[in-house]
Amino acid sequence: MVVAAAAGIGLIVFLLVGSDSVSIDEERPVSGDPRTLLEQALSAMTDLDSYHVAIGVPTRPGDAREGFGWEIEFAEPDSYRMLLFGVEGESEQRCESYTSPDGSDSGQTCYDVLTNITSRTVTESIAVGDTLYGRQCEDIDKNCEVWREQPRGPFFIAGPSPSFFPQWPLVALELTDELELVGENDADGAAFIHLRGSVNQLRAILENQRRVLNAAGVTSFGEECTAVVAMPRIVERTGEVVEVAPTATAEDEQTCRELTFEESLEQQEPQLSFYDENPATIDLWISPNDLLVHRIVLSVPPDQLGAPAASFTIEYSQFNEIQIEAPR
Repeated sequence: MVVAAAAGIGLIVFLLVGSDSVSIDEERPVSGDPRTLLEQALSAMTDLDSYHVAIGVPTRPGDAREGFGWEIEFAEPDSYRMLLFGVEGESEQRCESYTSPDGSDSGQTCYDVLTNITSRTVTESIAVGDTLYGRQCEDIDKNCEVWREQPRGPFFIAGPSPSFFPQWPLVALELTDELELVGENDADGAAFIHLRGSVNQLRAILENQRRVLNAAGVTSFGEECTAVVAMPRIVERTGEVVEVAPTATAEDEQTCRELTFEESLEQQEPQLSFYDENPATIDLWISPNDLLVHRIVLSVPPDQLGAPAASFTIEYSQFNEIQIEAPR
């Protein structure tokens, strides 16, 4: 499971393509030290007993998907409820031309756009105590399969990569550099303080994974396996030297060892170093009343010529209002 999680990290970088905007009024000047405000906000989020997280995945222009993404509820100490929204339908390929900034290279990039949705699904997972429950529905709580249950492992990964942990955007805020106070604005009928900085989102995802695994007593960050080639045996038969190939066994085929956290970071190269040099822009909006984080927008630059920038929004809500129970 850890191996699958580590392999899936790169998926979030350009799966989340497109652009997303936050509907706000004009920024008003506001005073205060941005680092102090951020530290107070992170402390306030840590003190919460529960919250709801909605991670929206924007799509390319003309794509029929809306509301695509996932929602996670988290309750102390380690209960989770996750809704993963999926769609199926008809798609078509579209292509765009690009030219490098210096004009030295050009080409065309192609991608699939969903033009007509034929079915929707909601995959629901609940982790409570020692049990993991799961089912699939046509919509939230509608036309659902019966609940399936299985023993829960030492930790809970709700999706194909550590990006599905709801805490990693808060770790991204913790690792933010070049923090500045943009201003204060009204959004959704409430006042918010707007901060902006830069961060390597891959380091945030990996660091959060390390903390979650360590808290569960897990110190392995995947496995590295190498093939073992057994040497043929040399026997002498009636004065004639004959090479006899050994019989392969499962033990002979490969040898594996656990990876350290530092070694797992090396497996994310060269993307990890690329985003050190070209970090994502991270915007956050916190309430001046309780200093809780309500919205994060992460804008990730493309890591190759012709690829689009990636941007997605994370909304926090229902602070201390979530109760997660086993299905009845």
